[in-house]
Amino acid sequence: MTAKIFFLLSLIPVLWAGALMIVKDQYVGEPSGSVITFGSLDIFLILLLYLILYALIWLIYKGIFCKKTVTLSFFPTIHFNVTKVHFVFFAVLCFQLFALLYEGAGKDIVNPASPVSHSILYNISNIFHTDSFILIYYLFCRDGKKIYRLNILLYLIFRVMCGWTGDILTIAILELFCQEREKGYIYNIIRRIGIYKSMVIFFLGGALLYTIFYPLKFSIRYGVDYADLMGLIFSSSYSLDYWDAAEKLISRLSFFPTAVLGFQNADLIADLYQSTGIFLSETLSFFRPLIPSFIFDYKDSIYPIPALLASSEYSIYIPDMNSSTNAGFIAYNYILFQCDPIDYFCSLILSIVLAALFIGLLGSMIKGNNKCVNDVSILYLSWMLGILKSGSNEMLYAYKYLGILYMLVVLYFTGALVLRRKNKTYNGVI
Repeated sequence: MTAKIFFLLSLIPVLWAGALMIVKDQYVGEPSGSVITFGSLDIFLILLLYLILYALIWLIYKGIFCKKTVTLSFFPTIHFNVTKVHFVFFAVLCFQLFALLYEGAGKDIVNPASPVSHSILYNISNIFHTDSFILIYYLFCRDGKKIYRLNILLYLIFRVMCGWTGDILTIAILELFCQEREKGYIYNIIRRIGIYKSMVIFFLGGALLYTIFYPLKFSIRYGVDYADLMGLIFSSSYSLDYWDAAEKLISRLSFFPTAVLGFQNADLIADLYQSTGIFLSETLSFFRPLIPSFIFDYKDSIYPIPALLASSEYSIYIPDMNSSTNAGFIAYNYILFQCDPIDYFCSLILSIVLAALFIGLLGSMIKGNNKCVNDVSILYLSWMLGILKSGSNEMLYAYKYLGILYMLVVLYFTGALVLRRKNKTYNGVI
């Protein structure tokens, strides 16, 4: 049930955006300021391609990842000492909150007036990638203890204070998935109401919450002090009408308008790509968040496709815009092939390797913690929908799923994680 709800939460906004663009003959959502040049038939065909991909993802999810755990033989099994994980994760979250309040580490500021500090405290805080690890923590370490619930609350507070509100939806989906496995009261309520009625209630209730959270996150992103936030949010200049909030919520959940923009501006993006003059720039962009500047000294000169797509609305690359956008798997690969076929094939090979490593890593955790694949299958669906939404190795892996490895290293050296391979056990140092 939860998987179907999660799947529909991704699919329905795409259908809504596509239908609205066909009827209105104009962009909706993120690229609404751009002029559409495609006809209704073009938009319909692009929508049809994505619907076929959605159907394929659902078939793969139900046919493979709901039935068996896929492992790689060279991966050791990963076992969590749940009690220690709770305390390590609590300490990390407290440290990140301190770094956020003291130096703004993690805050998503749009066009800061002055360069963001990159002190040791700032860099260490960003290494932990708790936004990636929360998916693992929520499902593998759920034991009902107070510290578990406290950690989830601290995580949500931290992410909202950083200017990110999408994590509320992530936690809601994970909780509903766990409730379904445990036959909890929320699951029973939704089962009585029905999935489709629950979806309507979700969108109506979500829009109500978005009237608060949308102004909140943009107040934070544009540098408003925490002490002044609540007054500004409820002032007339920052208030958001309910139906405007509903439209923004659905637009936020849909990447389809930017996918159409990507197809429309493919030639312009290719020109912007060529103007950078860097060979294999999209493949190399994967390493930007992973390698420090003193080793990868020209990484700030690499402009990945998502950033070029955002700039294509203005016909030029704007280095200080600090923005990127998702075009969806099909549009992203089409654009990249138009830019450089060699870069496309190198990026595709890297994608296959990273996908295999992610599947192997998750399989090792399932096996090491004596979980059934159905206990965590939502992670596979989340990963595949992420591929469909983005397609970019940098956005999907470097900024998200590889962040899990950073926390696993921390857990290993604090003794909260044990590696087992055949008859050997590898314990942490503490």
